[in-house]
Formats: sequence, C-alpha cells, structure tokens
Amino acid sequence: MSLRMRAFVVSVLLGVAGCTTSAPVKVADSGAAPLDASSNADGQGASACSAPAEQRPPGATCVLSVKGTVTDFDSVPLPDVVVTFCGQQCYGTRSDEKGAFSVTVGDFVNRENYAIHADGRPDHAVDYYRLAKGDADTIVLDAPIRLPRLPEGGPVLPEDHAPASSITNGDLTLGIAADTTFELDIADFGKGDTNRTLRVAAVALTMVPTSALTAKLDAVYALAPSSAKASKPMSVTLKNAFELKAGTEVELLVLSDDYFFTTPPTVGIYQVAATGRVSSDGKVIETDPGQGISLITWLGVRQKGK
Repeated sequence: MSLRMRAFVVSVLLGVAGCTTSAPVKVADSGAAPLDASSNADGQGASACSAPAEQRPPGATCVLSVKGTVTDFDSVPLPDVVVTFCGQQCYGTRSDEKGAFSVTVGDFVNRENYAIHADGRPDHAVDYYRLAKGDADTIVLDAPIRLPRLPEGGPVLPEDHAPASSITNGDLTLGIAADTTFELDIADFGKGDTNRTLRVAAVALTMVPTSALTAKLDAVYALAPSSAKASKPMSVTLKNAFELKAGTEVELLVLSDDYFFTTPPTVGIYQVAATGRVSSDGKVIETDPGQGISLITWLGVRQKGK
C-alpha cells in the first residue's frame, strides 16, 4: 500500500475491515450516490474552506469538490467505482449509475501534489489523473477518466517464497525470482487467488491517458492486480507487437502510485523501471540481465533516447 490514508479510504468504501490511520481522512457515503459539494463526510457544510491562514499548507488553494465521470473505452458509464482524491489527505466517494462522481473536499490543498484515483476493480483497470495548479474552487474534469476492461482470467501470482517461475498473460511474461514475496493493495488483500491473478490488457495509443502521451511511449499495457509489489524485480518479456527493429534498446516504464514517499509525489507519472532490448529475431522485447519491474501497474515501453 503506497499510502495508508488512501488505503483507509478505500477500505471504508469497499467495506474492508481492519485498517487504521492517524492521518486526516474524509470519506463519502459508501453507497453509489456520491456526496454533493454542499455537504462533507462529517456532515459539516463545504460551502467554503475555513482553515485559518496559519494552518494552511504553503501555496495551498481552496478546493471545495472534484467532479468528473468514469467510463470504459466504449464511453459506457461505470457505476460504483471507488474514486479518491489523495495527497497529504484523502477524500473519497463512489461513482453513481451514470459514472459521475463528486468528491467533497472543503479544504486548502496543494492541488499539484494530488491525484484522482479511479479504481475499476475487479473488471476494469485502475488509473490515476494528476492535477495541475489552479485557482478554481470546484475542479471539474474536462474529459472522462476511461478505464480499459481487463481479461476475465489468467495465471495466479506464485505464493510467497516459492521457487523461481514465470507467468504469462497476453503479450506479457514475468520472470519471478525464487523466494519473492508480494504485497497486495488493500482492495485485493485477503481474497485469495481471485485477486492474485495476473491480467494484461494492451491499450491502443489512441486511447491512453495524457500521462502516457507525455512519456512518449511506443506501447502501453494495463496490468492487474494493480499496485501489487514484488520484493524482487521481475524480468519482463513482451511480444514485439509494435514492430521495433531487432536490437533496438528500450526503456520499460511503470505508472507510479506513490502519493506520499517522494517529494513532490510521483503518483500518475510514468517512471523508468528497467532497460531492455528487442531480441535478435525481432519477436520479443526482453529486459536486460538483472533488470526488472517491482510494481504491477500500467506498463509502458519506449525506445531508449526517445
């Protein structure tokens, strides 16, 4: 779990027991209807941000609410999706039957250090929408957050401390070192094989979020179980479906889910996790010896130096 605060918000919205946090948290009703900007989680009015100046984070601006919609790649609304607005604090709700959400905030925040997290489990991917600086007290997304559908099945991650192995789903094979352990996201923890299943969806570049375009990726894949972390780097073999030339050097990037442990937060930004190259026969892309990824999330590939 990259952030205990977000884990707690998700646990409340999903009805998961046993999580605690000392951080400030505001959570909307766990039903399908999200909160309105006129009411926050503890019943207090959110018509204005009321923190005195000496208690506001430096550079913070008032945010009353964050509004938008969640759909699939066919523009079909996705109801009951857990949506959180997280940074130094977390706020959360669920999307309604039209895929609309309204996360009530009513506080001063450094919005450029926050991200909207739309959690499409179990059928769709998880994604992050990074915010920029601004002055509007109500943030309204100008386009839906679109979540690709994941395959229904796949191989299960090996048990912790298992012998070395490899698992394949779609275009992707992960090489897993002996004695590797996996830390699952709070939304998948304790659900056995159901949420330890590796699922891989190739995503057309015409459909990817802005974050992938900014990273100049040649290919993008949405992976599950989202935010699962391996204790040892996993080697990657990918089908060269986008026809890079044999021997081409590449970088493999993962979409960060880190709200809290880097300054500024890297959540919603693609980061280089490993290097690799196209095989001599041009059929696959393979990570270089000793290289690999540790986080299961969105995976991107780009030519080195691009």
